[in-house]
This record gives sequence, structure tokens and C-alpha cells, in this order.
Amino acid sequence: MKAMIIGKGMREHALALAHLTGGADEVFVAPGNSGMNHDFINQPLTGRCLPLLTDETVSLNTDSVLSVAQHYKPDFIEVAPDRMLAEGLVDVLTSAGFRVFGPTRKASRIEWDKAWSREFMRRQGISCPEYRIYRKGDDCRAYIQYLIQRDGKAFLKASGLYEGKGVIGVKNSDEIEHALKRIDTMGSASDVFLVEEGMKGEEFSFHVLVHKGQILSFKSTQDHKQIFVNDTGENTGGMGAYAPALVTAGLEQKILDKIIMPAVHGLEKEDIPYTGMLYLGGMRCTDERIRVVEFNARWGDPECHAILPGIAGGTYHEMILAIVNQQSLPSCILEDTMTRISIVGAAKGYPEAYEQGKQLSIDYTAVPSGVNFLSGGIEISDGIMYTAGGRIFSAVAHGADIIHARERAKSALKCCSVEDKGLHWRDDIGWRDAERAGNKV
Repeated sequence: MKAMIIGKGMREHALALAHLTGGADEVFVAPGNSGMNHDFINQPLTGRCLPLLTDETVSLNTDSVLSVAQHYKPDFIEVAPDRMLAEGLVDVLTSAGFRVFGPTRKASRIEWDKAWSREFMRRQGISCPEYRIYRKGDDCRAYIQYLIQRDGKAFLKASGLYEGKGVIGVKNSDEIEHALKRIDTMGSASDVFLVEEGMKGEEFSFHVLVHKGQILSFKSTQDHKQIFVNDTGENTGGMGAYAPALVTAGLEQKILDKIIMPAVHGLEKEDIPYTGMLYLGGMRCTDERIRVVEFNARWGDPECHAILPGIAGGTYHEMILAIVNQQSLPSCILEDTMTRISIVGAAKGYPEAYEQGKQLSIDYTAVPSGVNFLSGGIEISDGIMYTAGGRIFSAVAHGADIIHARERAKSALKCCSVEDKGLHWRDDIGWRDAERAGNKV
């Protein structure tokens, strides 16, 4: 059984490991990166050279991926990146005769066109923030000022895809012009943009597998987008996540009934059948309402780092095989009771300007047992790891609760360094649940 995963970062590394655990004989990640090739980053810990292959000559466009798929001839393909879904890669590969996991271009519009997504939610009666849609050049200052005066903050959001960094928060009049200039720098992604109310509450991530009317949910997660501790600084692709997130405890069925099922059934009513991973970025508001921050049409990264290892051995691989073979899913997803956390190691300066090509060193002899690394932006030269991206790697650890899991992951990060003090990571991932447990460290 040969599996192929499209993408190049930590999410794809996590997916590859999940499929290998589930029984895939070989996994090919296109393009992947050197640090995940044969699970290089973990070999000193595991002593194993896994059948996990990469080809960094592959470009993330439909023609290049179709060509390599026709050469490799996988038994199935999982498409992970949002941009590839938006470009219709699932449609192209399916038309070429491949068995593919992921939503079509039409279905993934719920992510890649946020203005359309908000209008869809309104049509289906799904709770979301108040918003207005604008085009570049439109004057939205009065509405932004109104929201700030009413709610204390507002958000500007590019309608198109912008690597998870297309949202800008504003809290006063002085920040409005800066935010509008930032929106202008986002190219075609912000030709259409939204101005939204600043909801008050706590965010969470909720992933479900959707197939032929079946909806199976995973543990909820909470990610940390901002670069610095206490959730400050610029937005990033994600600095860490943990699962389960206690903010949704006891609310899982409400989330399914009020948000997920209306969305899936609403898409069906609009002749947009959905098969794949559906990811709700939600808000538990201070008035106890559950509202939608956003929908995504794929696994969250880094959320999947903390979810996939907790799925009962082989189950994820088996469920994806069932979907691509048009078979029914099990009645539920079997997950263990452990808490897992992923802490991302990033290049100093990210998400702004940062240097690449710096040596990454890990003292594997001091890494706690049970920790696994995921490679995001790593190149290998003569057996030495070098940085090749903003989010370089993540350390994934488990424990009986968030306190123990986080301490283990932090201990692993302390064993890692990038030359010229070039490594940055947050030591407060999971801080909300740590506070709930009475530990603020």
C-alpha cells in the first residue's frame, strides 16, 4: 500500500507518520522537506529509517503534482494544503483516475473565499460575527470606528488565502490606517476583504471527518497564532497547539448540532457535497454562544500535530482508505485519554524577515522519552540540519494533563538550538488550560 501526501511541512510529516502507523508500506510526501525524509529528524531517537520519501523538486501546482503522481502511482492521495484545494487539485487528480482524499474546489470555497463563506453562514443561520464586505479602495473607516466604539476592537480579514496571516486586529483610531495599509500589501488575497466585529470569548479548533452524510469528530484543540507569549505580536502560521482543549468540555454535541451539521447539510442543499476534513475555528463567547470565526477545508497546522498521535493505532489510515474506496466510516473515532501538545520552533525574526541556512542542533541524549519532532523547514547537507523556513520544526509530547505534556515538550525544546541564537519558541502554549489547572508556569 503506497500513500501519497501533498504538502511540505509539519502537518504533512504528521500525516505521513499516521499512515505509516496504520499500515501503509510506503508514504511519499510531495514535495516534503529533507528533515522528514525517512523521518530523518527523529532517527537518533527511534533508530529507525522509515519508508517516508520526499521529492523537493516537486512544485506545488496542479501540473507538477499530477506528473509526479502519474510517475509514482500511489494507491491513494491525501491533499493537505489549502492553496492546492483552492486550485482544484482534488478535481484534477480524481479526473485522472486517482483515489483522492480532500474536498473539491467547489466545496473548499468555504475556506478560500471568506466573503462567500460568511454569506453562506448567513443563508444557513449559522452564528458568526457581524460583518461587511468591501473591495480595495472602498472607504470602510466609519464602520471600523463604529465597531471599535461598540466592541472595543474590530478585525480586517482578507477574503482570499494568505498563509493564515490575513487577519488584522484594530483597537483604536490610530491603528486603522496601519491596518488598511497592511490589507493593501496582501495582493489579490485582499482584493475583497471583510470588516468584522471583535467577538469576546475564547477560541478553539474543532475538526470533523465528513463522508456521505457521516460526521465524525476529533478531540477539540486550541492553537496559538501570535508570535509572542501572552498572545501578543503578529499572527503566524501557528506557534503551537494542544488537545483536548477544555474550553469545549461538555459542548461537543452543541457544536455539532448548531454549527457543523448545519454547515454540512447547508452545503448539500446548495448542491455542494462535502467529503474531507472540515475544520471549525470557533469561539465560545462570553455569553456562552458558540460562533464561527472561520471554516477551513483541511487539517489545521499545528492542531493536527496534537490530534493524530492520539488516534488508536491504524484508525486514521483505515478511515481514509474507507473514504477513498467509497465505504462507510466507523460509528466513532477511537482516541486515547492523553493530553498532547505541539510547540513550534521558529526562526528568529519570523513572521517578518528572518535568516535561513542556519545550523539546527538537537542534543538527542537529553530529549525526554516519548517526544517526537516534526520537520517544517529543514534542509540536510552532509548529515547536518539547516533551517529552511520560518516555522522550522515542532516538538510533540504527551502527558496525563496539559501541565505534564507541556513540561516534556519544553524540556525537548531546551535541547534544541539554532546558530547565532536563531531559535524562537513560546513557552506558554496551553496557558489557558494550565491556569484552569492552577499552574501559570
